[in-house]
Amino acid sequence: ELESCRDMRPTYQHLLEIARLDTGYELKRVVPTVGRSSQVFLGTKRGEAKGKQGPPRTVFAHTITHSLKMSTDDAEGWMDWPESLVLSAVDELERARLNADIGKKPNSHIFAHFNSLVDLEPSVVVERLEHFMNTFVAKHGNRLQKSKVDEIVVKLGIGSVSRGRTHTLRLTASSMTGEYLKTTSCFEQVDSLTGRPARWLDARTGGELGKEDPVVGRMQVKRSTARAAGSTYAPEFLGMIKVELIKK
Repeated sequence: ELESCRDMRPTYQHLLEIARLDTGYELKRVVPTVGRSSQVFLGTKRGEAKGKQGPPRTVFAHTITHSLKMSTDDAEGWMDWPESLVLSAVDELERARLNADIGKKPNSHIFAHFNSLVDLEPSVVVERLEHFMNTFVAKHGNRLQKSKVDEIVVKLGIGSVSRGRTHTLRLTASSMTGEYLKTTSCFEQVDSLTGRPARWLDARTGGELGKEDPVVGRMQVKRSTARAAGSTYAPEFLGMIKVELIKK
């Protein structure tokens, strides 16, 4: 039994990737949550050296929905529901920070799982989802920065009822390698025995993507140090400029 998944729907540890998260972080569940389909955790990286301000911590807001309508005729109207879902995760982060044990110091990650099938060509779904994410970051950048969001992951299935799931798309907007919420897309493959994500292929080139780069941890520490001093980590400025250009 995973203590982090206690008193939780049995499917959540996989659908919300909590079991996978538990392998890298010591998780403390934050309750109550705003939504019934959301889970919030305060995570401390396992084996991470303690700095002057204590071990780096991250607030994780994971949420799920079983519906997403995307059609060839509706180029942008479909974005209203994903926007509402990801914003609900931001609400969860803002509420969690009211807890005295969390406060304003930890960084934040968002995971949103659309457990449904989109019956469109994979390339079309990739393009639309990347457009959505870039638009979302530009529109809600102020709230994301106040909540110290370093990563947003959106996961959805591609296929139909008759053909089944043909692809699992994972889109990530991440600041973990330096640039502010840089968007990347990949197709995810799972381990047939455990059902957990095991392999990722670039959605545009088809090349296999490696696991987390060790530089990521160092970037997060530097970013946390800059934020604690009331400043901004320098490599993020270019990304922030890009966000302002998207707004215009």
